[in-house]
Amino acid sequence: MRLKFKQWENTTTDTVMLGFVELFRINRIPTKPDWSGSLWRTVMILIVIGTLIASGWGSSTIRAMKVLFAGERPAPFIDASKVELYAASVRDDVLLTVLAVGVFLIFRGPERARPKLSISVKAYFVYPLLVTLGTLTQRLFAWIPGFDVTIRGEPYLEPGVPQTLYIADAALAGPTEELVLMAILVVAGRRLGYSWAMILLAAVIVRVPFHLYYGWAALGLSVWAVLVVLLYRRTNALLPLVLGHTTWNVMVDLELGIVLGLFSAAGLVIAGLSLHRCGKTVVESRQVGS
Repeated sequence: MRLKFKQWENTTTDTVMLGFVELFRINRIPTKPDWSGSLWRTVMILIVIGTLIASGWGSSTIRAMKVLFAGERPAPFIDASKVELYAASVRDDVLLTVLAVGVFLIFRGPERARPKLSISVKAYFVYPLLVTLGTLTQRLFAWIPGFDVTIRGEPYLEPGVPQTLYIADAALAGPTEELVLMAILVVAGRRLGYSWAMILLAAVIVRVPFHLYYGWAALGLSVWAVLVVLLYRRTNALLPLVLGHTTWNVMVDLELGIVLGLFSAAGLVIAGLSLHRCGKTVVESRQVGS
């Protein structure tokens, strides 16, 4: 039964996404398990867990749960007294990014086909669209009784060094989250032979909990977590996703909602054109096959 399900999963995803494979002309990430022995499995799982712990995922999740059950989300109050705290946070994020890049490169293995520049640019603009879709789903979930969104008070950011460090800290969430919570999970999961369904489930499990400070409606962000993995799977473009996440966070902190809207609109246009081309490719491939 399990074998039949895996065969159905592989056949279905290959058929549906054939147009994207043809469009992007890339190799899969990675295609089959290379380190499936029991020792390697144990070592890799421990490394992934260790990276999650080092990233502060556990403590962030605990803080998010406290906010969730308190029903109140404190507003950031950043002044000169917080400079040392945020400077340390920025330093730790930089060190974590270096560590995560090293772990990612080890798990990724031999160099894969790199996406063309045009594909990387498309992926960069599509990323904000995925966050927007996750946010819209979160707002839909907020209509469910008990799933209210926890509202944050108006933040205070003292101009100068405090504000700069606060924004830098938010910007570094791009590389840390996309490396630790997405890319490493993907490459390690594939090396260990896990299906894409299991990897998508793992991506949701690690991405959503520390966003629960938004309230239970944050479960809607599962859409974002899943779509980011699928975008990475089909473009092999990690850097654009990191930059897209960084851009989103910086724009939110600078309260540039109009710019975010334009980014998302551009991503919608690009995604629409790509899906149209994907559909044509699938139809043409079936006509040739018949």
